[in-house]
Order: sequence, then C-alpha cells, then structure tokens
Amino acid sequence: MLEDKIQGQIVMYYKNNYVLNDRRCMILSIPNGGKRDRMTAIVLKATGLYPGAADLLLIHRGWVGFVELKTDIGMQSPEQREFVKQIGCYRARFG
Repeated sequence: MLEDKIQGQIVMYYKNNYVLNDRRCMILSIPNGGKRDRMTAIVLKATGLYPGAADLLLIHRGWVGFVELKTDIGMQSPEQREFVKQIGCYRARFG
C-alpha cells in the first residue's frame, strides 16, 4: 500500500475517533513532498517549509506529536533524520 493511502486512513480514523468527540484533538498534514516549480519552492521555503518535516502533525489533548509514514521498503531521507534530531524525538515502529 502506498504511503499516501495509509496516511489517508490514519487521518480518517483519528478524525472519526477523536476529533469529532474532542475539540482538543486535531490532525493535519504537512505537505512537504511533491514536484514543484522553482518559484513555488522559493515561496514555500520563505513561508516556513521545513525539509524533512514529518507527514502529519497530531495534537491530542495538549500533547503534540509528529508522524512520519513509511512502507516496509521506505527509507528516511537525510533531511527526515535531521528533523528527528532537531525536535529531539524518538523513533517507533508499528506493524
């Protein structure tokens, strides 16, 4: 299964099970991927694009977390590894 399909399922699950019942819960995507023209890339960087940022931002009753999705064959990029170091988090693997 592709990462974007997995991400969509996670977002739908979280919204249906938490966001609808608790205003202190939120999940949103961080759209860092994809092909862009040079001018769009410049604008996005100037407005806060952070290379390697996780796929999802999760806010759960005062707790903030980042979720990076990988398939079984997916690998973290150097920028993603740097992001993990920058925010001081640990890695967990599920499944």
